[in-house]
Amino acid sequence: MDFEALFFEAPGIQFLIDGEGRIAYANRAALAAFGSGISGVLGQDWLQTLGLSEGVALSLARNFERALREGASGQELIAIPRFRERVPYECFFTRFSRHVRVLLQELPAWKLLRESPVGIAILDRELRYQFVNDACASMNGIPLEAHFGGTLEQIVPRFAPKLRQAMEAAMNTGRPTTMMEVYSESICDARRSGCWMAVYFPLYSSGGALIGILGLVMDATASNEFQERLREVAHQLQTERDLFETVIRRLPVAVAIADGPTGELVWTNEAVKAALGAELSQLNREGGPLRSALGGEAVKDAILPIRRPDGSSLVTEQSSNPIFDEKGRIAAAVVTFSDVTERLQMERERHELLDQLEGLLLAIKDPILVYDRDGFPIRTNPAAIEVCGFNPLSVSRAEMSKWTVARDLDGNLLEVEGLPSSRALRGEVVTGQCVRIMDGQRRERFIQVSATPLCSKSGDIYGAAAVWHDVTEMKGVEFRLNEAVQARDEFVSIASHEMKTPLTALFLQLQLLRRDLVRTQKVGAEHELRAVLEKSSKMAEAAERQSRRLKELLDDLLDLAQIRLGKQTMSKVPTDIVKLAGDVVERFRPLPVPIALQASTPIVGNWDPARLDQVITNLVSNALKYGDGKPVSLQLEPDPSGALVRLKVADHGKGIPSELHLRIFERFERADTSKKISGLGLGLYIARQVVEAHGGRIWVESELGKGSVFIVELPR
Repeated sequence: MDFEALFFEAPGIQFLIDGEGRIAYANRAALAAFGSGISGVLGQDWLQTLGLSEGVALSLARNFERALREGASGQELIAIPRFRERVPYECFFTRFSRHVRVLLQELPAWKLLRESPVGIAILDRELRYQFVNDACASMNGIPLEAHFGGTLEQIVPRFAPKLRQAMEAAMNTGRPTTMMEVYSESICDARRSGCWMAVYFPLYSSGGALIGILGLVMDATASNEFQERLREVAHQLQTERDLFETVIRRLPVAVAIADGPTGELVWTNEAVKAALGAELSQLNREGGPLRSALGGEAVKDAILPIRRPDGSSLVTEQSSNPIFDEKGRIAAAVVTFSDVTERLQMERERHELLDQLEGLLLAIKDPILVYDRDGFPIRTNPAAIEVCGFNPLSVSRAEMSKWTVARDLDGNLLEVEGLPSSRALRGEVVTGQCVRIMDGQRRERFIQVSATPLCSKSGDIYGAAAVWHDVTEMKGVEFRLNEAVQARDEFVSIASHEMKTPLTALFLQLQLLRRDLVRTQKVGAEHELRAVLEKSSKMAEAAERQSRRLKELLDDLLDLAQIRLGKQTMSKVPTDIVKLAGDVVERFRPLPVPIALQASTPIVGNWDPARLDQVITNLVSNALKYGDGKPVSLQLEPDPSGALVRLKVADHGKGIPSELHLRIFERFERADTSKKISGLGLGLYIARQVVEAHGGRIWVESELGKGSVFIVELPR
């Protein structure tokens, strides 16, 4: 077998590096570690191929240069990340012809080191970390992978000076160095103090050369504290035992202990003696909880009667448990019992009362709920089930909060403590608290609740009863009345303001006209008469305009009243909407603002012409009012199917904010609320009512600064 074959099959990871630091050859073990074929590594920079940290790479580069230059052999301790895990290797350098031969031998037993509970670290001669196990990484408080290639100053800066001194002493003397320090703060947690012991061994290669340091670190805090802690525990145990016995003796719950092998009672507390006197045999009777515990079976909350020495009896709730020794044998049995006579009597009274209420609940038409002491419903009637939409008794305690949601009249969520049932369970008598709830159909209801606590003969509260009275309809009428009053006040305010202006102007015009007529009668001159008549004609024209405005306001108010009373009537006949729109435009011709109508052919539909005229007039008037004096256009066109006609009235004013696009179609709403523009805010509201009465719809498309387009769609 030739040299190449021997080199290729040689154990350990081996490769040759030429003078420029490139891989010239690699054996089978190296290729397996690299995970590549020979062609994948030849010519590659050897340090980059190993993927080492900067500090380790510099150290290896120096060894390589020395071996190449001087022919001297050398070794290094490194952890190579590319080889499976960060396994520590001994790295040997040997001059071979014009190449340097590199041999990597895995450090023996590294897996045992990794899994050791003792903290273990391996550092090279420059005291850079090449290996740490999990225990050491945990002590340092730094991830295991972050150690490799790092110096002491980088990994444990607070302790680096002392550690470096100890490690260098071990390397210089060749003997282990032991260091034990009591730190006021630990390496990984500055808030924790402890005692740490470390031993540092010089680490040699198989050839006897020093390659680094092996450090073993142990937490000695527990061992130093053990004896002191043991004394403290013994003292604490004795104190707790004394305290336990004192407490058990004085507990209001009766406690008795029986010997396991014999079954005899060996200890009782004061509560047992007070309840039973000398009649302790009743606790150990056949079939009782104590006998069960002596047989190895625990018993919980068994209800048993017991006779007192004076002949009276009490009802007890008994529990028992066996106590086993270290061999699993029954060493003793403990039984506890308490007097539940009064509690059971109260529960019987409660059930009797609830049974009496059962018939009453079915007969009462108002919803009724009966709650236990925890506020959970335990009785109800059909009326309550109808209001809730489900049976409250079928709701689990965990889901109870989902259906107990209630609000006050202002819509604020009521906390559990503020619910009528909770108030009654605290002893209050609640009369007529009004709450808002959602019923089973997700409709809001107004419920007037009266609640009262349910008490036993001794005065203890064991529940509450609540009667519901549905006042939704009454509250609805109340809200509608309030809304009507508010609308009336709003209407009176707006109408009085709007009517005051034309009435004042009309009054002034008539006063001036009367004054001029009186003066003319006194003078009698013909030229004076002509001047008065000319002036009177203009004043009469102005008075006519004001009267017309008053008529329009009154017409709007009349329409509003008819709409509110549902008396608006429609007289639908075949109507040409194009001709109707043309008539409206002609009425506005005297105004200085141009109005254009775009419609090619007649469009006939079954509409009320008077009401439709009112819609078009309101929209054109609205466009003139808010159009800033710019042209107004009307466009009429049928849709392709012929079933609808679309009317568009566009202006080029300042536009309408998007948040007002819906509001302006409500009564008394205006896009511009300044005093410069008059009106009741009813035009668009009336237009919407008329359009919807025809089965159509109306909306606005507008952008600030670009005007508005009102669009009406009407079925033909």
